[in-house]
Parts: sequence; structure tokens; C-alpha cells
Amino acid sequence: METQKKAVTNSLQFGFVGQDLADASWKAAVSTGAVAYMDYTEVQRFASAYETQATYTRLQMETIDSMVGLQAALGYNSDPSKMSLQALETARIQTDRAMAEISALNQVGTGLKEAYAKAL
Repeated sequence: METQKKAVTNSLQFGFVGQDLADASWKAAVSTGAVAYMDYTEVQRFASAYETQATYTRLQMETIDSMVGLQAALGYNSDPSKMSLQALETARIQTDRAMAEISALNQVGTGLKEAYAKAL
């Protein structure tokens, strides 16, 4: 027999603001061979910054996917007090994943800021 626990809250609000990071200039410089005219150390700094930027962008997309998964697990406008224990556990796991990704995104963002500072 499945038992229900009383929910502490009946709503959850969350938001996510993504960053649109472009790399067209770097890709153009690489594909046209323009980087061959740059100092090697400078190319390394830019390459490192754009690699970190790509990691940040990928992680940002994964975080958005987790947030959508969390919304699906909770059920849009669903009352947690009426959810089964299995559904609540699924939501808890999805919440843990989203929070871990947000933490990782913050850490990679800090590294990206440092990489930008070194490149520029």
C-alpha cells in the first residue's frame, strides 16, 4: 500500500536565463587560416576561451533540458500533495540533477570569465 506524505508546499517556481554566446568569428578565423598570422600563444589563449565557451554552452543546454524534465516530472501546475511517492521521488531526482547542473554551470561560467580575461 502506497502512503502519501503531506507536502510542505503546493507550488514551485523556478526560472533560467540563458546566455547566447557566439563563436562565428573564431570559427571564421580558424577556417580561413587567419589564425596562422597570429602569435601562437595568442591563438592558444583564444582557443582555450572558445573551448570553455563551448563547454558552457553545452552545459547550459543540458541544464535547460533538466529544467524541462523537472517541470514534466512535477506536472504543470500540479499539487505535490496529490502526487504519488514514485512521482515525488522522480521529481526529487530531477531536482537534484538540475541543481547539480546549475552548480556546474556556475563553476564553468567562472572559468569562462577567467578565460576571456586571459584572451583579451
